[in-house]
Amino acid sequence: MNHAAELITIAEVTRAPLLLPTVPIYQGEKRGVPQVAGTGVLVDLAGLRFLLTAGHVLDLRMDGQLVIGLSPELLTLAGDPMRLRTPGLKPGLADRIDIGVVRLSGGPWEEISLDRFLRWEQLDTEIPIVARHSYALVGYPNSMNRTRVTGDRLTAFAISIAGLECTAESYQETGTDPDLNVMVGIDRESLQTVDGQRTGPDLYGSSGGGLWRYGRYIRTSKGPPKLSAIGIEWHRKGRYRHVLGTRITHVLAAIADKYPAVRALVDQNQATERPGT
Repeated sequence: MNHAAELITIAEVTRAPLLLPTVPIYQGEKRGVPQVAGTGVLVDLAGLRFLLTAGHVLDLRMDGQLVIGLSPELLTLAGDPMRLRTPGLKPGLADRIDIGVVRLSGGPWEEISLDRFLRWEQLDTEIPIVARHSYALVGYPNSMNRTRVTGDRLTAFAISIAGLECTAESYQETGTDPDLNVMVGIDRESLQTVDGQRTGPDLYGSSGGGLWRYGRYIRTSKGPPKLSAIGIEWHRKGRYRHVLGTRITHVLAAIADKYPAVRALVDQNQATERPGT
């Protein structure tokens, strides 16, 4: 077994826990097929249910209803939205935060099993910065979900791609703040699969998907990786080809500022994690 195949086999063992809270976000139809517009991650914090996604995906609700795929149903996105942006962002510049959060509400959302939602212990709250760790992007590319209707059933296909965090030089040259963002090196034109090197699919639709941290090496990781960031941009060209994510610690801080119950949860766990407490 070659090196790439070995790593893929290990990653597949832990893939199921990553797929369960990861959902496709649909808007509109083309020839009767709902169109994937983005990806979201379901999280439960202090008994409150949230959907996390990229801000530009959440913004699409201004053009029409967003629908979430939760087998065997499609649920309308409903609840209290929150949009996180880079302060003082000028028009035309890329938003390095670009996060959308919805506190889910309504009967259908309250009936969804908690097994579909991540809990605090599955979130990466102590992230090594610029440590060249291994990450996996999990999302629902539109290119893989354009004709996925069989009879009265809609089937969604997710992709999982692993990559290494980029170097300190990459952060410096792109002006990226590593405390806020993570850069995960992913080049779709040279992906390694069990069958050798292949060109991967267009990743449009994966925005809002999770970036999950394994640790320095996938081979020596223990248990499923933790949700470490939300993917917001795909840089497919240039010197540093990567997926940019907003670190989950920043997202949690913003949610805690708005919801007292989440603030209490964050404070409680930070006190537990502090040495000497």
